[in-house]
Amino acid sequence: MADEPLELGEISLSDWHAHTDTMADVGFLVIARRLPSLVRQAMGMAWRAGPRDTAATVGLSLLGGLYADLYTLQASAYR
Repeated sequence: MADEPLELGEISLSDWHAHTDTMADVGFLVIARRLPSLVRQAMGMAWRAGPRDTAATVGLSLLGGLYADLYTLQASAYR
């Protein structure tokens, strides 16, 4: 048993690596051009999963950004 070689079987790449070669040659402008479509697709999936949750997430995220900006402005006014 100790003298037998170890058989590992065949190793194959997962589906995550299907487009690795294609994406390696993609430039910034191509990604920037595709980004609005990807955001729209993600928002559509989120909306179908739960419209109320999606609206709450987007609204609270915007509200958090607004408060962060106001805090930064207030902090810089006292310098």
